[in-house]
Amino acid sequence: MTRLALNLKPQKDETIMSFVSRLAAKNGPSCVQDFCLDLGLNWRKLIYSDDAELSKLATLTGIDESELMPMALVEIDRRRCLLHGQLVASRSFLRSEQKLCPACVHEDKENSGTFGVFGRREWMLTSFRICPIHSCQLVTLPTAVFPHHPCDFFRRYEAGYGQTVGQMSESGTSQSSIWECYLRERLSGIIGDRWIDQFDLDAAMRIAQNFGVLLAHGSSAREAKLSQAELSQACHAGFVATSEGVGKVVSAMTSVYEKSPSKAQGFFTDFGLFSRWCARVFEDERYAPMIDVFTQFAFENYPVSTGDTIYGRVCKGRKWHNCSSAAEEFGGTAQRISKIVEILGLGEKRPGKDRIFRAEDAKDALPDLLRCIPRIQCIHRLGIAGSLFDRLVQRKFIQPKYDLPNVAPLYDPDEIDGFMSSARENTRLVSAPSKGVLDLKTVCSAAACFTDEVLTQVLAGNLKEAEWVETETGLGALRFKLEDVRDALEVEPIADLTKNEVRSALCVNAPTVKMLIDSNKLKSTVSRHTRSRRPRRVVKRSEVDKFLVEYVSLGELAKKEGIQANWVAAKLARDNIFPIDLPSEYSKLYIRSTIEA
Repeated sequence: MTRLALNLKPQKDETIMSFVSRLAAKNGPSCVQDFCLDLGLNWRKLIYSDDAELSKLATLTGIDESELMPMALVEIDRRRCLLHGQLVASRSFLRSEQKLCPACVHEDKENSGTFGVFGRREWMLTSFRICPIHSCQLVTLPTAVFPHHPCDFFRRYEAGYGQTVGQMSESGTSQSSIWECYLRERLSGIIGDRWIDQFDLDAAMRIAQNFGVLLAHGSSAREAKLSQAELSQACHAGFVATSEGVGKVVSAMTSVYEKSPSKAQGFFTDFGLFSRWCARVFEDERYAPMIDVFTQFAFENYPVSTGDTIYGRVCKGRKWHNCSSAAEEFGGTAQRISKIVEILGLGEKRPGKDRIFRAEDAKDALPDLLRCIPRIQCIHRLGIAGSLFDRLVQRKFIQPKYDLPNVAPLYDPDEIDGFMSSARENTRLVSAPSKGVLDLKTVCSAAACFTDEVLTQVLAGNLKEAEWVETETGLGALRFKLEDVRDALEVEPIADLTKNEVRSALCVNAPTVKMLIDSNKLKSTVSRHTRSRRPRRVVKRSEVDKFLVEYVSLGELAKKEGIQANWVAAKLARDNIFPIDLPSEYSKLYIRSTIEA
């Protein structure tokens, strides 16, 4: 095969497409396809560096085939290629789009003439956006116009040269990116000991960009809506976070966790679109180290239950609870648990976020606390009115196990059941209540006593005829006989005098006794009847004796004289001795000192 008369030397880091495109331009044809057709080359196969076509090209140019191989873009399949030995997927390199650095091509032209302008291999990478030499943004060449092929770099450069020069000033300068320097190193075969170096080039680019978008622009930022400058910033952030090891990656994830604007403290809401990207790629083993770190971070920082899977990784042990997950595991409602854990000071609460707390703390504090029941459930369990339950608590028959501030008291259900069991043990079990028995409320009303007084007698085993109806529940199953209750509650008679006894001691009628008590001439107290338990007024013996020292009734004088009261009154009247002024319905009372005088 004849060698080309007009030849060129391939440049360092040049691609096969750029080299053939320059050759075609120098040798005259208007497009690279015609050039290849004239020389018996297959342009499509040259693009993807077919061995036979490279051999033909080496013969035509007189260049050793080994010099052409580093320039090759080798197609593995329709979705993957090797660029200088580095794996890149179709999404990671440009097929129809051509980018360049205006400053680089300007220097090429100045130094090597018109045909010295060449395309660098790193310009083919989608995430290569800043020229590390000139610190400026790469610009995209205008779309190829027929008959120019999209990969015909030189002709596309020529067609858009004026626009490219104009974009030199528009692209401006940008901070030199360590990310682009890293990509150049990888394409040159330099692989260091950074954490990201364990990934192939394609995986490294996808991780750096997607993770970087999360770090630089937030969990809801979409790549398609970001500018090239913003994407460059994202790649820079992603590369910095993944260069120094797992600790730096976790630190970056922690910053996302802490700054998340989402109210719901959820893994997928906090990490947004990055978590969706991970869901698409987790089955690809190339991303396994990143997915492992990400899922472990989720297990360590979010309320993930044991056995749950994230991206195919199984959680081996729950680390955190939120109120909802704690409610599912321990019972109760999320609202109730929220109040409890806040009062107990469990966990942490970020501003505007739901509270989360460690699983071991929840396991220690919540099961027994949530096993306890509030007042209303105790009332239903005991089958009694709320007022009676409150009285049982007041009388210390039942005590709350937890009495926390701003939370209703909680009672141990075992204590409630134990209280009923004690009552049942001291009664006679029956399938149906006996004739003439009364329930707890009715017997208390009939015996004029409080329910806690009757229950005290039940627990003490003092009620011989108390029954427990097996078909009923709670304290409503208790049945009593009135006289049995009265016997148990009866107390020793007191020494104080009743109204009738006072009437007899003073020898006056009942209205007079009432008047003396109401006017406080006889000081009285309220006491219950020793058996009926009905309240009654009683007067101490000393009060009666004190009254008799000052006063004497007509009845007492008549009794002492042994004659009728009217005769005694008439006799006293003849001696000008008259009773104190009282209405006619009251007995006549005299000043004792006057009578004795």
